[in-house]
Amino acid sequence: MGHKISDGKSYVATATATVTVGDPVEYDGIFGFADTDAATGDDFSMSIGQEEREVTLPAKSGDWVVGTPVYWDGVLLTAVSTGNRKVGRVTRLVAAAGGVGWMLVDADAWAGGSAAGIVQTIIAGGAAGAHTVTGIKTTDTLLAVIEMDFTDASETGADLLSEFTISATDTIDNTAGTDTSGGFLLVTYVN
Repeated sequence: MGHKISDGKSYVATATATVTVGDPVEYDGIFGFADTDAATGDDFSMSIGQEEREVTLPAKSGDWVVGTPVYWDGVLLTAVSTGNRKVGRVTRLVAAAGGVGWMLVDADAWAGGSAAGIVQTIIAGGAAGAHTVTGIKTTDTLLAVIEMDFTDASETGADLLSEFTISATDTIDNTAGTDTSGGFLLVTYVN
């Protein structure tokens, strides 16, 4: 038997640093906004549902026009998509210099949900082992690693997904796998 704990629009976390009400925060992989102030070690509530929120956005090239995606880099809201979680869209214009504006928080931003994106990149092949994929994180999911070898007339390709893991931030690894020297790898993942 179970009973309702909450409406699913908030999450209680333990602060690992000082938290101020209204701050964007991420705890236990869950993104939201602090509902209360908290000192290090204190429990606090954070809003994790879809909502329109007044936020401070950083300076960027060009205005934050209505509809501009907003990303979370693990510390701050940003316009940079690479390696960051999409958490919402601007609903009130903010000048390029940055400042206070409004954003609609994605309904599933709290967990990465469909707000996450599919990323593709091509890297140089190499000996079996670690390969650098800038922006990939250990919390991402590999979808495909396609070898493309154009070193001779055979022009081969192979799906090597089963050989690879995300071993560290910015790194995929196929130790004891296929040597892809001279070719390229098309890496597809969900962040």
